[in-house]
Amino acid sequence: MAYSILLAEPQSVNNLYPFSLLHCAWEVRCGALKLYEKFEKRFPNNPLYYMGRTAHLASFVSRHKPPMQEYLTGNILIVNATLLLTSEVQKNIELNISESPEIPVVFTSNDIPFAYYLPENDYTFQPASSYFEAFTEHPLLNSSQTIEVNALLINYLWNALEYNGIAIVDDAPLFKEFEPMKSSPQAGVYVENPDGMRAAENCSISPGVVLDATDGPIILGNNVRIMAQSTIVGPCYIGDNSIVKIGAKIYQNSSIGECV
Repeated sequence: MAYSILLAEPQSVNNLYPFSLLHCAWEVRCGALKLYEKFEKRFPNNPLYYMGRTAHLASFVSRHKPPMQEYLTGNILIVNATLLLTSEVQKNIELNISESPEIPVVFTSNDIPFAYYLPENDYTFQPASSYFEAFTEHPLLNSSQTIEVNALLINYLWNALEYNGIAIVDDAPLFKEFEPMKSSPQAGVYVENPDGMRAAENCSISPGVVLDATDGPIILGNNVRIMAQSTIVGPCYIGDNSIVKIGAKIYQNSSIGECV
């Protein structure tokens, strides 16, 4: 089923302060990916668009060069930009839209809307603001069905910390291009549960390093360097170009973003 996806900031975006001072809500990282990157990975064939505060949106567009942000037509899924998109939420959305693509849908979590599906229609609707809540006034929603989904929202920054571990576990299958890693006693590198390891190209791991993926995956981005005598316990994500210094101990449910 073809439809575009629009990530729209909620009115409560300033609850993400101080992050919200310089960034859009969908740029929060939870797990191995930022919120918008989860949509890019899980909906690769759906055009992805953004709506939010004017200056912040312009900054995001200049940094990340997404497609032109014209007003959308056709089938569209409008999503609260603070949604933590998991595999379960993805399946619920895809299933319910594909079963009745001509019926508008309100997706809720704990009776609070987090997404609206609007099939192509003849209404001329201009939202009153650039926030997600403005779409509650769309006339098509008067004939919508409501679907309750077990979903999580990053309403505050501490929610991203709280959900980080489960998000890393859920994100790990999205890194299919990354290679598993086994222990190399000759090189002094020890891996617990190799099936839980995912490493990108050009990773450098020094002797005496322990990578323990027993309780969750460990994901190493491109050009990661792990110096001697370090220990990393999963679930854990180490982003591109990061350096883990000598003797470091990184415990479970931790994410380190990419370094430029």
